[in-house]
Amino acid sequence: MKTINIFVNSFPKTSETFIYNKVKGLLKNGFKINLLVSQIETSDYKFYEDLSTYKNFKIKVAHINRAKSIKTLITSLFSTKFWNIFIRSNFKLKSSYKKHLMLKSLNYDNPDIIHFEFSGIVPSNLVTARAFTSVALVK
Repeated sequence: MKTINIFVNSFPKTSETFIYNKVKGLLKNGFKINLLVSQIETSDYKFYEDLSTYKNFKIKVAHINRAKSIKTLITSLFSTKFWNIFIRSNFKLKSSYKKHLMLKSLNYDNPDIIHFEFSGIVPSNLVTARAFTSVALVK
């Protein structure tokens, strides 16, 4: 089963039914979908309730959007991947932390494809992301 990580700003939104239709179509065709969002909308749960019946569907707030969480910070500090990035970046703490969280989000659940629904949410340092992942990046 192919895994696709889809990045969107927020979900579910009744004004963006095309995202819901895309995700549902992919699920029906046997794909595993991880929907990584900046925020989960609470007003439009009818879409989510329908998709949540699929065992191969997950919705999650992307790591990069949890940068200010104490738990996320502590987990990162105990990660060898973070320290590798920190050393490679000439000991720049803030940019290393941001890169670490971005890569953690991109590589969540070892996807086969990473898709950004809108170009405005493509990570600004996509070149760096390509250097750290062999996954197909689609926007």
